[in-house]
This record gives sequence, C-alpha cells and structure tokens, in this order.
Amino acid sequence: MNTKYHLFSYFVSLTTLLALSLAGCSTASSKTTQPDEVQLTDANNGGQVTVKVGQTINLQLDANPSTGFGWEVSQLDTMLLAQKGDKTYAPASENKPVAGGGGWEYFHFTMQQKGETTLKLIYHRSWEKGVEPAKTFEVKIQIE
Repeated sequence: MNTKYHLFSYFVSLTTLLALSLAGCSTASSKTTQPDEVQLTDANNGGQVTVKVGQTINLQLDANPSTGFGWEVSQLDTMLLAQKGDKTYAPASENKPVAGGGGWEYFHFTMQQKGETTLKLIYHRSWEKGVEPAKTFEVKIQIE
C-alpha cells in the first residue's frame, strides 16, 4: 500500500507541475505576441491606426452592389501597403441574399515597410464619370 501511495503522490505532483508550466507558457506568450490582423470598419473613417510591418488590415465597409455602387481604392501607397487579392462581398442576410439588401465589401492590405500613409476609398458607380462619390472612407496609417 505504501508503494501505491508514493506512485499516486508522484503522479499528482507531476500532473500539477505540468499544468502550471503550460499555464505559465500560455500567459507569457499571449502578452508578447501581436495580432497578425487589424480589423477596420466604417467607424474608423477619418481616424488613424498604428500597425506593425507584416500585419494585415482587414477593412469591412457597408455596401449594396445591387444599386450599382461599390467601393474602390482611390489612394494607396504601394510602397507601404500591398492589397491582398480583390475585394469580396458578403450579404447581410446569412441565409440567402435578399434582393436590394446590402452587406459588406472586404479589402485586405499587408504592411510592407515603416512609414506613414493615407488609405482612401470611394463608394461610387464606376461607369458614372464626373460624378462625386456617394461616400468616401479615409484612414491615416502609421506603420512601425
């Protein structure tokens, strides 16, 4: 019985030490890592954001392409920001798109090098020339 007690005690001690060491590793790593992605929305219009080289900005803007309107990048410093892929669209209705219903257009940009720049997008009908955009989105970006 004495040997079983020692084995059980050893097992409990080992399990406790392992759990504590894993908890310590988890806490330490979460304090030192930066998120790879920064989320921006309409609420960031006219604001400023500070990001790190290598991070990605995911931009989500209200849109309704059924009206012919869409977002387009109008100012982008390609030395500092690289657009990843084309914009994408997701309807607001999760079950199925609703005729005339809106949703969101998404853009993704990766930070290339340190610097300061402005990202600007316009919401317009691409075929209408000489017409002011219905909306604009602009954000100052500080890349560290």
